[in-house]
Amino acid sequence: GITVNAPISGTTKFDRSLGNITIQGSPTTVTNNSSQLLDFDNDIAAGAPRTLSVNNSSSGGTVFNGAFSTASQTSYFGLTINSSGSGLTTITSNSNVYYGATTITAGTLQVNNTSNSGTGISAISVGANGVLAGTGRVAPGHSTSGSVQHNIDIFGTLSPGSSTTPLSNFTIDLGSTTAGATMESGGTFALGLGTAGATIGAPGTSDRLLITSASAGDVTLNSNNIDFQGTGLAGWYKLFDTDLASGSTWVGLTLSGQQITGGLNVTNFGSGLSASL
Repeated sequence: GITVNAPISGTTKFDRSLGNITIQGSPTTVTNNSSQLLDFDNDIAAGAPRTLSVNNSSSGGTVFNGAFSTASQTSYFGLTINSSGSGLTTITSNSNVYYGATTITAGTLQVNNTSNSGTGISAISVGANGVLAGTGRVAPGHSTSGSVQHNIDIFGTLSPGSSTTPLSNFTIDLGSTTAGATMESGGTFALGLGTAGATIGAPGTSDRLLITSASAGDVTLNSNNIDFQGTGLAGWYKLFDTDLASGSTWVGLTLSGQQITGGLNVTNFGSGLSASL
């Protein structure tokens, strides 16, 4: 494993010029005990079933700018985030190709790619103490035979936007799996609000979750909370967007015309405000 201990000054960087990193142990651990950034520009590969486990035990974060890859689905690569500190783990590559699960047990994983899938075709599981965040795009897929369909299962928090780019979109593409996405009971959406819009047709600025290539019933809700984190002004915001009518995409959502009457609750508005969905 790789461990960075405090005190260090400035970013510790593994430069791409050093070549790729091949994971040998399972799990291989990356631990950042410092208050500084740990930055991997290298591609990281696994030639046999391997899991990379990341723990930011202090305020320093870990960034993976290189691609995660495996030779085949039988030599899968998995990613686990189990951070005991406040440091964030961030992945940015548009070329991640891996098949093992992405598991966020504790701490925050920011997925900040701009195309393809930041987490490969893997299933994504977010534990009660975990946060899936970012400005990027995830697209779970399926095994070569199609017998295993990868899903997204969230017991913790789904938080569009990143530490450096708040009020942003996060995209979940469900076109390559039939397993869908589930916000389990207790799962929370954390959505920041900016300037309000004057009408429903001209909404204001906010974090937004985009669901693309969805089929009917692909997203399941369980009376989940939307936490506005103390933000917002009087007016209109668009929080979710899907390429199907909302009544078709969502299971567990009750509608009355354009009004949501069940399946989602709202909390923690800006001072003195109340809201309806």
